[in-house]
Amino acid sequence: MAFVGIAIGRGWRFASKTARALGRLPRFQSWISSKQSVIDSAEECLLTFHREAPRAFWASLALNFAVHALALLEVYIVLKFMGARVTLIAALALEGLTKLINLAGSLNPGNVGTYEGGNMLITKLFGITASSGLTLALCRRARAIFWAAIGAVCLMLMRRASQQNQTDLESNPNVQESREEAMNPEQQKHSQTVIILATCEQNATGFSSSLARVGTLPILLRAILTIHGTEADRIIVATGCGQAKLIRSALRQTGRLPDSIKFRELGQEMDLSSLIRHEGVTSESVTIISGDTIFKPQLLHSAIEWDGTGALALATDRELAGIYVLPQLLALDVFGKCKLPHQVLANVHSCVQSRGFAVIKGVPADMWHKVAVPEDLPEAERKLDTWLLKPTDGLFARNNRRVSIPISRQLIKLPLTPNMVTMLVLGVSFTSGVFFARGGYWSTLLGAFLSVAASVLDGCDGEVARLKLQSTRLGCWLETVCDYLYYLFVFGGLALGLTRSSGSKTYLAWGALLCFGAVMSFLVVSFTRAPLFPRTSRKIPRGMAEES
Repeated sequence: MAFVGIAIGRGWRFASKTARALGRLPRFQSWISSKQSVIDSAEECLLTFHREAPRAFWASLALNFAVHALALLEVYIVLKFMGARVTLIAALALEGLTKLINLAGSLNPGNVGTYEGGNMLITKLFGITASSGLTLALCRRARAIFWAAIGAVCLMLMRRASQQNQTDLESNPNVQESREEAMNPEQQKHSQTVIILATCEQNATGFSSSLARVGTLPILLRAILTIHGTEADRIIVATGCGQAKLIRSALRQTGRLPDSIKFRELGQEMDLSSLIRHEGVTSESVTIISGDTIFKPQLLHSAIEWDGTGALALATDRELAGIYVLPQLLALDVFGKCKLPHQVLANVHSCVQSRGFAVIKGVPADMWHKVAVPEDLPEAERKLDTWLLKPTDGLFARNNRRVSIPISRQLIKLPLTPNMVTMLVLGVSFTSGVFFARGGYWSTLLGAFLSVAASVLDGCDGEVARLKLQSTRLGCWLETVCDYLYYLFVFGGLALGLTRSSGSKTYLAWGALLCFGAVMSFLVVSFTRAPLFPRTSRKIPRGMAEES
C-alpha cells in the first residue's frame, strides 16, 4: 500500500505500463489489448482526481479504509455476542476470506446462497460452528437491506424536493421570459456544429464507404444517429462529388434519417473552408468527422465535449482517426486564410498545424475503424462487436455475451425494436417462474433451463439498441423493470415450487425475503436514474443509453 501511495503521489502510470509489459507476452496479448483502454482510462481518472483535488482524494481513501475497519469490527462484535471465541486477527482473516466469497458469488444474482454457505464454511475453518457462520451472514445481509431501504427513502425525498424546485423555477416569470427570448430565431445560435464528410462512390467498383453497411446501418447514418444524441445543435453532411441528393435518398430509405440533418454540396461556390468559416460565425465550435469511419460512441461524445483553446485532432500512432474539433476563433481566423479545395480531413489538419494550433490526442486503435474498401468491413464488424461489451460486465456477463451477441446479430436483421426484445425476454422469465412454481424434478429442470436462457437473452435488448442505435429513455426504464421482474418471477416460483414439493412453508418466508430485496434494489436503481420524461432536455444521458 505504501508503494501504491507513492506511485499515485508522484503520478507514476504503474498500472498501464505493467499492463503493456504483460501485453507483450503472446499468452496475454489479446486479453490485455482488449482491456488496455479501460486500464488507461481508470488510471487517468485516478491520477486526475489526485492532481486536481488531493485533499479529497486522500480523504476518500481514508474513508475507504475506515469502512473496511468497521466491517472487521462488525464481524468481531457479532461473533462475540454469540459467544464465539474470536480474536481481531481471526476476524481480519474472516473478513478477507469473505471478500473472496463475494467475488465467487458475483456469478449468481445478489450473491444469494453463495454468501451464506461461504460464511458457514469459513467459520468452521476457525473452529466456529456453522450455525454461527450462517447467523453472521444473515445479520450482515439484514444490515445491508436496512441501509438500502434507508437510502431508497432518502432518494425519494430528494427527488421530490428536486421536482418541487423545478416546478417553482418553471413558474418563475423571469425564466419564462428568458425561454421565449431563446426561442427567437433571429437570436438563436448553434453552440456546436458537426460537419460529416461523406465520401463519393468509386466508379470502378461502385463501392461507397459512407453508404457501406456495418451492423445493418450505413456508416454515414451511424455517425449521424450517434451525434444526434449528443449536445450538437446542428449536423451537416457535406459532399463534393455531386451526390448529395443520392446520399440523402439512400439514407431516407432506411427510415432512420432525422429531419433536422442538412446536406451541402461543396464546389466552386462553397468549398470546405468556406463552410467551416460560415458555420463558425454562429457556433462555439465546429467538429469535422470522416463519413467513411465507424467510431465507438464514447469517442464521438468526448470529442464534441472538447472545450480547449486549440484544435483537437484524434490520432493513433500519428494516423488521424477521422475526428477534428475547431473552436470558433480558429474556424473564423485560420479558414478565412486557408483554402481547402478537397474535402479531406488531412488537409484540414495541415492547414491548422501549419499555424501551430493543433492539439493531437492519442486514442486506441480499437475505438475507430476506417472503411476504404470492402475488405475493411469484416474488421469493422468485429470492432463493433467488441464495443457491445461494457466495462462493468463481470465474468458471468462476459460469458453470456459470447452467446447473446451472435443472437443479437441475427435479431437486428428482423423488424424488431429493442423494446420488443425486452418483452420477449420477459416472457421467457415468466415461463421460467411458472415451471419453477409447478415443483417436481422435470418442471424445476425446465425452469432452470429457461432461467439461464433469460439471463443470456437479457443482454440482447441492449445489444440490439446499440447495434441499431435505438437507445431511448423508455427502453432503459422498461429494461430495468423487466430485469427485476425476472428476479420476482424466479424467486417467487422457486418458493412456491419448493413449498409444494416439501410441504414446508419456510420456503415461502425465504421467497418473500428475496422478493423484498429485489423490490428494494429496484427502487434504489430507479431513483438514481434520470426521470423517464424529463422536462428540460430532449437528450439521452449516455449513462442511460447504455442498456444491458
